[in-house]
Amino acid sequence: MKFEKKILGISLLVLVLWVGIATATMIDNGDGTVSDTETGLMWQQTETGKMNWQNALSYCENLVLPAVSGHDDWRLPDRHELQSLVDYNRYYPSLDKKNFPGALPYYYFSSTTAANNTNCAWLVDFYYGALGYMGKAGTIYVRAVRSIQSETSHGSTVITHGYQFDGNLPVWPEAMGTAIVDRAGSGRIWRYNKDEGKFYPDVNGSSAGEQVLIFDWAKESNNFWHGNSEAVADSLFVALVYAQKEQGLSLDNLHFIGHSRGTVVNSEAVERLLKSGIVDSVDHVTT
Repeated sequence: MKFEKKILGISLLVLVLWVGIATATMIDNGDGTVSDTETGLMWQQTETGKMNWQNALSYCENLVLPAVSGHDDWRLPDRHELQSLVDYNRYYPSLDKKNFPGALPYYYFSSTTAANNTNCAWLVDFYYGALGYMGKAGTIYVRAVRSIQSETSHGSTVITHGYQFDGNLPVWPEAMGTAIVDRAGSGRIWRYNKDEGKFYPDVNGSSAGEQVLIFDWAKESNNFWHGNSEAVADSLFVALVYAQKEQGLSLDNLHFIGHSRGTVVNSEAVERLLKSGIVDSVDHVTT
C-alpha cells in the first residue's frame, strides 16, 4: 500500500534522527527570530547596518520584534552570550547560516565594556569566532538578543479527528485549536502535511504558549484494513518526534484529544511515545 510505504520511509528517517543527529538547539521561529533552547536566548535573525556602540545599545533597547507578538525587551548581548553563537566547526562565517542566512564574517559588538579601557567594548569576530575589543566610537555590526527562560509554554495538544466518509479534514479541529490557543492567551496551531509527514507551525502564532497540533488522516480514516490505525499512529508518532527534535516543539505537558477512531490512533501513538522513552508521561488523553 502507498500509505504503508510512506510510513516506512518516514520511520527510517526518524531512526536516523535518533541515532545520528543531536537534538537541535537552534530553532528558526519563522518570524525573524531564532531561539536557542540550550542557552534560553532568542536572537534577532536578520542583519543590521554598522553602528557605534552607543547607537547599538539604543537600537537593541528600542527594537520591537517580531511584528506579530511584539517583544520589546531586546538588548545588546554581553560577550559571553554573543560568543555562544559561535560554531567552531565553521568559519567565514563561524555560525550556522541555516538559521542566520545573512550572517557576515565580520565584527559584532557586545555590551561588555573592556575593563582596561572603558572607551572600548568587547566584540566577536565571526570570521572564525575570536574575541577582541575596539573603540566604542567605531562602527560594526549588531545582533540583538532577549531572554526566553522566563517564558512558560502551557503545553502541546494533539487533536485527531475520527472517521471521515468523504475523506476530507473536518472543520471542527481547526475551530477547537483556535479556541484552545485563545483561551491560553498565546500559542499557535501546527498543521499536518501528509505528503511530507511533518507538522508545520502557523507563522502568525507564538512559540510561547499552547501549541496545538492538528493531525489530518481523513483519507485514511475510512480504510478498515487490518493494521490501519497502527500504521497511522506510526505516522503521528514520527511527526511528533521530528517536531521535537528538529522544530523545537516541547512534548512536556502533552495532551491528546481524539474523536471516534481518532482515539485509537492517539492511544497507539501514546504507547509508542512512552515505550520509546521520548516522553516520561502524558498528561491527558481526552475522548
